[in-house]
Amino acid sequence: MTEKQNTGQKKRRINPLLIMVVLFGFPYVISWYMFYSGDSLFFKEGESEGVLISPVREIPQFNAVDIYGNNVDRQALIGKWTFLMVGPSTCNALCKETLVTIRQVRLAQAVDRKRVQRFWLLTENRELDALKELKENGHHGLTVLKYEQGTSKAFSSVLTQGGGAADDFSLYLVDPLGNLMMFYTPGTKDKKILKDVKRLLKFSDLGE
Repeated sequence: MTEKQNTGQKKRRINPLLIMVVLFGFPYVISWYMFYSGDSLFFKEGESEGVLISPVREIPQFNAVDIYGNNVDRQALIGKWTFLMVGPSTCNALCKETLVTIRQVRLAQAVDRKRVQRFWLLTENRELDALKELKENGHHGLTVLKYEQGTSKAFSSVLTQGGGAADDFSLYLVDPLGNLMMFYTPGTKDKKILKDVKRLLKFSDLGE
């Protein structure tokens, strides 16, 4: 067998391996780059409707309980793009508008909607029964985390640095690695949020 034939066989053996590495490793390389550089390859300055948090901020470990008494920890944020709304249990007009917005933005992703989930982090627990009724009448799939001092402490440093207040129904976007990456001022219109999310899902393979 000639040297040229040997070289050709080696190339054929190597190329499939390289292809697999690129296909399966590229999303994680991008995520690693975004996390450690604080950059976003999906948005240039001025292109996003939300406020990019740079560098992204890792949400620390937490142990929470939802309004039904189920345990929820940081692992619940892993593997999906997460809308995180922060505010009190008394759901005013702005709260209801935001809940409808994130529900509709998620549904608008069609088959990709399974890659997006919705969380509400409470800042107090006065109206839990009313929240259960609200959730069961139009917001199935929404996870509502009860206020607990430990949970609040885990989130407070990264959320306040993200730009939102603690109780104004601010909206954040968390990436599938559990990093806070974007902030939306209360009342941001659904079309603007939809634009960002569609772009993220289009250019990123992250999220189940």
